[in-house]
Amino acid sequence: MLRDSELEVHRQFEEIREAALEREQKDFSLNVATADCNRAKNRYTDILPYDHTRDLATLPDDYINANYIKGLDREREFIASQGPIQGTIDDHWRMIYQHKVTLILTLTQCQEGMKRKSERYWPEIVGQCETYDEIKVFLESESEMGSYTVRKMSVTCSTDRSVLLFVIIWDIEE
Repeated sequence: MLRDSELEVHRQFEEIREAALEREQKDFSLNVATADCNRAKNRYTDILPYDHTRDLATLPDDYINANYIKGLDREREFIASQGPIQGTIDDHWRMIYQHKVTLILTLTQCQEGMKRKSERYWPEIVGQCETYDEIKVFLESESEMGSYTVRKMSVTCSTDRSVLLFVIIWDIEE
């Protein structure tokens, strides 16, 4: 009787393990992030967005290393992304504009020690406007707040003049 019980427990364990592996392969796949055409768009090769949470693309061939994050009230309340690399700054701003992001919290500096963590993806001088693909970003103000910097920007799209966003970047300092 004990042997039969052990076999049943072992069988159930194997079923659970197989179901978990199947779910992992389905829900936690990285197919889009690891596709040849997207590998160079990842700042870090070991931190990749899962396919099921990265439905951020607005154009068929768009890819950005970012995921939706569940919030208190909504399944897709926040977006987490890597700091853009030089070749993805335009994509980064397109994502910000198209998803109507109004607050960006940057948890790193662009350069930390000898390691590049993010490209500067905003205008450098207050009053300056930079264009990233069709997205125009105007740096309205910048305030040093001790351990972080607050930048207020207006963001418009040359193809859609009706939307104006104010983006605040909280750039954490050392």
